[in-house]
Amino acid sequence: GRGFTGSMDDGGASRDLLASLPTFIRGLATFPALRGMPRADRLMQQEELLGALHSPPTVTAAYFGDEEIDAAPPEIKEQPGELVLEESVGMLGLQLWLATLDPETAELATAWRGDRFHLRARSEFQIDCYWTVRLKDAESAKRVLEQAQAMIGYIANLEEDPAAGEIIQTPDERRLQVVQGEGHTVVFTSLGPE
Repeated sequence: GRGFTGSMDDGGASRDLLASLPTFIRGLATFPALRGMPRADRLMQQEELLGALHSPPTVTAAYFGDEEIDAAPPEIKEQPGELVLEESVGMLGLQLWLATLDPETAELATAWRGDRFHLRARSEFQIDCYWTVRLKDAESAKRVLEQAQAMIGYIANLEEDPAAGEIIQTPDERRLQVVQGEGHTVVFTSLGPE
């Protein structure tokens, strides 16, 4: 095979390139080889590949194990501005986001049960992001909240992580906040400069 998996006979240049990429980009580049190929091999052995090709998974969580996950996008409260994009990053996106700061926390992503983010434009230059992640239980939500607090502390160059609900201004004047929402959700907000 070819690509970013390092399997090309190029003296290790592709591995070096892969190692130089940010964690999130590296994860996107290797996802098909690391998660897709083993799933395809298993489906071929079970003679179920054709059916899977006609009805492929709609969420990345399907590639993380055999457990059937009841995922549903959480509601996002109406916010100011024009909706520019509504999307989900999925279990893969949550895993890569967590791994960016601390690779050992990436396993928390298996608690993912749905997510949704909105990008909203308050003006031509003010873009806000609202991201809500639903998790399987309160303990998982608490741990993801703690990691989000650490991420905000890192982005804002703080000596200590902010408290949940605290609005933090970053060096580029974005305002960041994370709170534990209703149920087992975590809500991350990134507001553009005024």
